[in-house]
Amino acid sequence: MMFAEDKTYQYICYHHSNFCNVHVLDILPHLSCLTTSDQDQFRCSAHQSSTIQIAHQLSAFWHGATQSAY
Repeated sequence: MMFAEDKTYQYICYHHSNFCNVHVLDILPHLSCLTTSDQDQFRCSAHQSSTIQIAHQLSAFWHGATQSAY
């Protein structure tokens, strides 16, 4: 990751409790790292899962995407 991405990720991890009230489906269109297919999968999961589970899926996706970027 680049420096700004690292700092943003660290900030979000450190202030995670401040982000708990963000509805995941509201931010999907703004996550340029997700393809349309990825977004559709999260929307489908939203109908079947709780928001907390979706947030964990996004986190897992984020970690996977950053790992493969190297």
